[in-house]
Amino acid sequence: VISSLFVVGKVYEALYWKNVPQKGLSENTEHSVDYFFNTNGIDYKTGEVSRGAAIALWVTDKELSLVERVIGYGLGASSSSKTITNGEIARRYNPLAIDATTLAIILWDGGVLSLVLYLFILISGIYLSFGIERKNIENTEIAAYARSSRVGLVLLLMTVGYNSVLITDPSSQMFLAWIFGYLGYASKLDINAISK
Repeated sequence: VISSLFVVGKVYEALYWKNVPQKGLSENTEHSVDYFFNTNGIDYKTGEVSRGAAIALWVTDKELSLVERVIGYGLGASSSSKTITNGEIARRYNPLAIDATTLAIILWDGGVLSLVLYLFILISGIYLSFGIERKNIENTEIAAYARSSRVGLVLLLMTVGYNSVLITDPSSQMFLAWIFGYLGYASKLDINAISK
């Protein structure tokens, strides 16, 4: 695991940090982690908002009522677009791109309730894949598809706080739909996979 992290760090350093003034893998990693969680990472000139700042804006917004925190402002409220109209919240925070992550988008548009349900769906898919794999030990094809579906769901779950692809990217949405479609198909092959 440690060697894998080191290799990923070196590749990331070569691809993304070659023109950055930090020196060394550890300092570059520390800089990236600080940027990721920086709640003040807002550039008003470019509209760029760090991942931490996108969530901090939602947490510290004084105009949000309890109802809006629970169920949000509605679909598209956080959408900031250069070609079509901006959502209600995006207009209020203009020029900031408050829709930096799937997490921020769901909190603004659907509130805490939608976030809990969304995460529950992803986690239940991971749980279901374990049941399908356990029930199909002899059928290596179904077990392999269940494992690969689980890996895909874990990777997609990791993007919730990292970027907005699960909301804005059709290919990621199709990948998610394919995973759940397969899990539904495989669970019908053995209906007991859900309950075990």
